[in-house]
Amino acid sequence: MASQVLSSPLGQFSKLENRPVANYHPTIWGDQFISYTPEDEVTRACKEKQVEDLKEEIRRKLMNAAGNTFQQLKFINAVQRLGVAYHFEREIEEVLQHIYDSYPDGDDMEGMFNEFKDEKGNFKKALVSDVRGMLGLNEAVHLRVNGEDILDETLAFTTTHLRSMVEHLEYPLAEEVAHALKQPIRKDFNLVQSLHKEELSNIARWWKELDFATKLPFARDRFVEGYFWIFGVY
Repeated sequence: MASQVLSSPLGQFSKLENRPVANYHPTIWGDQFISYTPEDEVTRACKEKQVEDLKEEIRRKLMNAAGNTFQQLKFINAVQRLGVAYHFEREIEEVLQHIYDSYPDGDDMEGMFNEFKDEKGNFKKALVSDVRGMLGLNEAVHLRVNGEDILDETLAFTTTHLRSMVEHLEYPLAEEVAHALKQPIRKDFNLVQSLHKEELSNIARWWKELDFATKLPFARDRFVEGYFWIFGVY
């Protein structure tokens, strides 16, 4: 009786079933990243020094603007828009904290925006002539939440006037800041790009040496997509 009970499962395992293959499309990257040759140490060190020198120059400019809140905020905004703020997180945090501490009523959002209105409750006419200020105000109120009526009014006011001005404006003065920061942006981008290429080259070699595409045909051959997905999620 016992032998009959045991024979059934053993008989089932004696037959090996072929695992279904998903037939995924082969990778589109080929050996593109395997063929990447990293820069030599001297070239890499030279680029890193150039980036470090430019970073120090930006730090000096940020600190030299101390006492001029508008210039500091404008400078920080430009650095953040250019995508290099991560180099200056500590300095930016210190400057913003100092500015915040200088305004004890900074949490009163409604009171702050009411400063832009006259005695009759209308927005001051002087705002219309300050295009840069209007743009900054418009960007700030996009952080509003439901129920902040004063911010809704400000958004409507600034949006209406900016739309009427857009065809008559010259190219933004922000171009000057972008041009001044063009070198560190380009060099930092190239340095980070070379790092990504080197990492992908190592991953590609590892992937090909282990022959995952052949040994695991049911798995997707998508190591490049996985690599960039990690950066997107992070």
